[in-house]
Amino acid sequence: MISTENLFDEYPQFYGNPVIGQLADSPRWTISDNGKVPIDMRELQATGRIRGAYEKSISCLMTLEELTEFMPRAANHAFALNASIDEVLVLDIEKDCPPSIAEELLRLPALYSELSMSGFGYHLIMPLPDNFDDFPIAAGKLKLQEEHKWYEVLIEHWVTFTRKPVPTSLTRGAEPASLEQWDQLYARLASRAVETQTAKVDVELDKPEIPGEHQAIFIMTQQAPPRTLEDFHFDHSRYEFSVLSALNRRLNPALPFLSGKFDIEYTPSMRVWLIYEAARQIIPHRTKHDELRNNMPLLLNAATDLIARQEAQRLDRAGANAS
Repeated sequence: MISTENLFDEYPQFYGNPVIGQLADSPRWTISDNGKVPIDMRELQATGRIRGAYEKSISCLMTLEELTEFMPRAANHAFALNASIDEVLVLDIEKDCPPSIAEELLRLPALYSELSMSGFGYHLIMPLPDNFDDFPIAAGKLKLQEEHKWYEVLIEHWVTFTRKPVPTSLTRGAEPASLEQWDQLYARLASRAVETQTAKVDVELDKPEIPGEHQAIFIMTQQAPPRTLEDFHFDHSRYEFSVLSALNRRLNPALPFLSGKFDIEYTPSMRVWLIYEAARQIIPHRTKHDELRNNMPLLLNAATDLIARQEAQRLDRAGANAS
């Protein structure tokens, strides 16, 4: 993955880590300055001028390989995490977290762990919890913060990786925690999330023509949903929302490619219809699906609610950036 061999030798736990390898090809990497501001790497590469990254895309950011080749001695690597695309979260343990609690959190089954920039906090890349789709409001947040601000779960947020491993003395002899305990921790934070903004999505009641529809549906349906109806104790509503959420996560990273290929900007209404059509192929039909909600079939209305939350999250991000 990394052509700069001395970097691999210096930080083998980072560059050799499987989950870092999965994230490496996403063009969402940069470096952070001393104020933790992510840098526009494309501008720096083209002109030598340093400015903040104005968007989380290839317009400002690079793949990890590009970044290391351009700046092999960078002090850190910053990544624009997006749980909907990456299917991981980051548990950020602050430096003022009580040691007993920090040590307990370090027992969680992290996919990757390291020291934070202060040297006294920790970053843990965690798998997406099994109950992630049970908390749609939380899933639309940028992060979830523990009440004392001792730690937080990053969902769509910048993460500045130091690549410095957690000292083994902190975890030696400790009994590992389970994925179930991670799910429980996430549920505690996610259950307190409240909706801060709403967005209205105008959906065409008659299905529009959607260029690239077959390709998009194939991308969404080529794998089975990650969770089964049995996982939800045969609660059809929760199971169906989980399927819709999974389809949306698969669709999001494909849209930029499809937009370029078919020269179209996919509207929220188009996205709703794509998710709905994919869901009809995966979710077994039941009589309740024929019922109307807001003059729409049940699943189409549920897909509309899902995209409305996504649009609300986009508005939240725009408001945060403006302030």
